[in-house]
Amino acid sequence: MRVGYAALSHLRQPVVDLVKLDRVFCRDTACSRNRSLIRSAVVLAEDLGIELVAEGIEDETTRATLIDLCCRTGQGYLFGPPMPFTQAIANAGPP
Repeated sequence: MRVGYAALSHLRQPVVDLVKLDRVFCRDTACSRNRSLIRSAVVLAEDLGIELVAEGIEDETTRATLIDLCCRTGQGYLFGPPMPFTQAIANAGPP
């Protein structure tokens, strides 16, 4: 699968195990249309056994809304700036 290529047809392939929800959907979680799309993406990912990661979580309100919509995994400036993998592991501390 090509990274960054957004096509639902790729979800038919069993090799897909992670899908990122673009930050454009998380920018305005007050919008009922965006919430519906997020909720639908969460349900689709769960039904297919695919992990869903929401991008662009920049504030507590967005995080809380995504939790309410059952989105379990996210990334964004609320949690920290982009960094190399080795630095992220070092910052995580002991398990």
